[in-house]
Amino acid sequence: MTGPCALSNVALLLYGGEQIWFHSIETDEHVFAIFDYIESMVRESSVLPPPESLRDRVFDVFDWGLSPPPLASLESISD
Repeated sequence: MTGPCALSNVALLLYGGEQIWFHSIETDEHVFAIFDYIESMVRESSVLPPPESLRDRVFDVFDWGLSPPPLASLESISD
């Protein structure tokens, strides 16, 4: 049986009213990178773009079958 998402190992990060979705979170390094990302946002008290190590795993839950969001839209999260 599968869930509602066709992508595997999906994680949702909710921070500052924003949703940031990750797919293919398969290793300890991925999990540590997400926790480091969260810590950086807490330090800055702001939503930040995902670090380079996670950018290829970010997707738009409503548009994942097409292309990943452009970097400019990820950077605008903190605006």
